Amino acid sequence: MISAVDAMRTLGLTGEGAMVELRGILAAAPHRLSGSAGAAAAVDYVHKRMAELGFSNVRLEPTMVPSWSRGKPETLTVTAGEAGQVMAHDGFRLAAIGGSVATGDGGLRAEVVLVGSLDEIAERSAEVKGRVVFLDPPVPLGLLESFGVYSALAKARVHGASEAARHGAVGLLTRSITTRRDDNPHTGMLAYKADVPKIPAAALGYQSADRLRKLLASGSRVQAHMQLHCSQGPDVESFNVTGEITGWEKPNEVIVIGAHLDSWDLGPGAHDDAAGCAQSIEALKLIAASGVKPRRTIRAVLYMNEEFGGTGGIDYARSAARMSERHLLAVESDRGGFTPRGFSMNAPPEVVEQWNRYVPILKGAGIDWFVKGGSGVDVRHLEEIGALCMGFVPDSQRYMDLHHSANDVVEEVHPRELELGAVAMAGLALIASELEFNAVESK
Repeated sequence: MISAVDAMRTLGLTGEGAMVELRGILAAAPHRLSGSAGAAAAVDYVHKRMAELGFSNVRLEPTMVPSWSRGKPETLTVTAGEAGQVMAHDGFRLAAIGGSVATGDGGLRAEVVLVGSLDEIAERSAEVKGRVVFLDPPVPLGLLESFGVYSALAKARVHGASEAARHGAVGLLTRSITTRRDDNPHTGMLAYKADVPKIPAAALGYQSADRLRKLLASGSRVQAHMQLHCSQGPDVESFNVTGEITGWEKPNEVIVIGAHLDSWDLGPGAHDDAAGCAQSIEALKLIAASGVKPRRTIRAVLYMNEEFGGTGGIDYARSAARMSERHLLAVESDRGGFTPRGFSMNAPPEVVEQWNRYVPILKGAGIDWFVKGGSGVDVRHLEEIGALCMGFVPDSQRYMDLHHSANDVVEEVHPRELELGAVAMAGLALIASELEFNAVESK
C-alpha cells in the first residue's frame, strides 16, 4: 500500500490534476450560492465531468435548498459628533450576513452602541433598545489553530441579530471573522430565532470595524445609516452529485470522500470548498490510475448547501438509496486546499490509536497523525447509519484570511499543496477499502 500511495503522489505532483479540476469548477461556476444559477451550473458541470472521466454510477440526488440573494452592494455611512459639529464618515466595507433581511429602500438610521459579547447585550438592554448594536468581541489571534479563532467568534455572527433584537435593537453590525487585517468583509450564515423580530445584520471589514470602534471610543454620539438590499425566496430543488469506483468484492460497502459544492457569493470560493471538490474528483482519478482495484466502493460525493443549512449532507445520509448500502468510512475536505497535516475523527481514543497505525503508509502524502476531533458538516450525518467520519486537516494558518470573502480566489491555491490533499484522501480511501474494519466497528 505504501508503494501505491507513493505512485499516486508521483503521478499527482507531476500532473497537478487537482488544479485542473479546480479551474474547471471555477470556470463553469465562479459563484455557487445555494439556490442560485451559479450553483445549478456547478451541479451540471461536475455531473458531466464525472461521467466524462468514466466514473461509475454518476448520478444526481435531490435536496431542497434556500434561495437568498444579496442584491445591490451594501452601504454604511456613519455620522459622529455632537450637535453642530457632526462629521460624516463613509467608505466602510461591509457585507450582509447570509439570511439577513433587508433594511428597506430608505435604509436604516439609528444610533450605534458597542458591545463586546452576547452576554453584554443582555446586561446593557436599556442602551441597546432602538439602536444598531456593533457586536465586536475580542479576536483571539494568539490561538495556534485559526479554526479556534472562528469557533470563538462565530456565535456573534450566527446569533447576534436575534439576541440584539430580543432587547429591542433595530440592526446589527459585527466584525468579520478573519485573521487578515485588510478591509474585505467576510460573510457567513445567521440563525434568526422565531420568537423575536428579524433585524438587518452585516459584517464589517476588519479595518472598517477598527474605524467604527475608534469613533465610538471617542465618546461622540455615533449614528449609522445602513442599507442592505437582500431578499429571501422560496426553497428550490438542487442536487448532490456522486460518482464512484465500484468495489470488485463488496460493492455495497461504501467509502465516501467528499466536499461541498456550494460557496458564498463574495468570491469564487476556491478554498471553500471548490478545493475539496477538486480533491475528491482527483482522488478517484488517482485511484483509477494506480492500478489498485478496491475491494469496496469508493464514492466521491459533492454535497450541496453546506453553507446555508447543510441539507445536502442530511438528505444524502437519509436517502432511501442508502438502505441497500453499508457506509463504513466517510471523509470530508472542507478546511482548504493547504498542506496536509492529518485527519480528525469523532471516535474513542482506542479507535484513533488504531488508525494511527496507518500513518506510515500516508507519510508520502504529508500525513502525520489521526486525532480525535470533528469530521465535517456534511459527512457527520453518516454516523447515523454507522460510518466512521473524518475530516481532512491541512495547515490552517491562511484559511481565515480567505474564508467567506472576496479573497478566496484561485491565485491563493498552491497546486502542489492541493494535490497532496487529493493523494492523502485517495490513500486513506484505499486503506479503508482493504481493511477488515474491526477498527471502525469498535468505535
